[in-house]
Amino acid sequence: MSDTRNPMSNSIATEAADWYARLRAQDISQLEAVRFRAWLAGDPARRREFEAIDEFWDELSVIENSPVVLRVRAKRAARPRHRKIWLGRTGWALAATIILAVGGAWGAWQWNAGRYVTNFGEQRVVPLPDGSLITLNTDTEVRLHFSTAKRLVELVRGQANFEVARDATRPFVVDAGGGEVQVLGTVFDVYKSADKLTVTLIEGQVAFLPHVGDGQRVENTAPAGSSPSLSLPRSVGSASGKGAAIYLKAGEQLSYAPAVGVRRGAADVARTTAWRARKLDFSNTPILDAIAEANRYSREKIVLEAPLLKDSRISGTFEAGRNDLFAEGLQVFFALDVEHTADNRLILKPVNE
Repeated sequence: MSDTRNPMSNSIATEAADWYARLRAQDISQLEAVRFRAWLAGDPARRREFEAIDEFWDELSVIENSPVVLRVRAKRAARPRHRKIWLGRTGWALAATIILAVGGAWGAWQWNAGRYVTNFGEQRVVPLPDGSLITLNTDTEVRLHFSTAKRLVELVRGQANFEVARDATRPFVVDAGGGEVQVLGTVFDVYKSADKLTVTLIEGQVAFLPHVGDGQRVENTAPAGSSPSLSLPRSVGSASGKGAAIYLKAGEQLSYAPAVGVRRGAADVARTTAWRARKLDFSNTPILDAIAEANRYSREKIVLEAPLLKDSRISGTFEAGRNDLFAEGLQVFFALDVEHTADNRLILKPVNE
């Protein structure tokens, strides 16, 4: 079977497949992300091709073991095999369409929702249907819930950078459990750790709404030069269970923990976003905090067994995901021994202990 589409369509399909493969790589650079957005904006056909590939593989990975697909496989295995058929991209798209049709409302669900996950040390750039872009850091999970009224992204765990396409009719909301970030069009970073939520605003302006429980109170504050009348969704500051809106402007960082409340101040944007270049950038950082940050990117965990160093601080730039090199650096600087264990731990101890 041959593909009868015109050469231009074939070319776009090839480019889209190439970009899809590159964006799934672990070492995607910021420059590549910019080039991708330029390529995507150059022709509506490019976006259609790219979204078709993305939707096809996401849907296929989720339903490959569903009862419907298993029945199709069983029937196909029972048929006599007379000849091989090469489907090509058009054939695979048709096969996916058939599977989706059997699945009923699956196609509509996929447009409105989706799940993206990264493993330890992995990063991934995810283009959204509205033209926005999410960059996922290591060990991160997000879920999309898009509708005609709102673009909602649930940050289940981890860290993500958001570049939001402006759409005045559909606010963009990131729900990270401890609170919500609401925007119309901006660039920001959200990190959900075990004990707190950190929001760093790179461009634009956002409103943060902490999820307030019984007995908690968070005051509505606005930084100097920002406008409390920012055109955001009417629900800001008025939804049940949410504290008053806290407005951030570019270059500010906010952290929120229910037991502590909100802390805000100037952000070191370059250091906060260093992870996008797969770097760990420490400046007078407590050694235990630095080790915890390095351990986010690797299954090989560093363990410090040197009580006298627990209050030490370190500075420097290291490669994320290379805990072996980071441990070597700590070994040299603090005169430590490194023990490699069978359960993927790098234990740092004082020399001759």
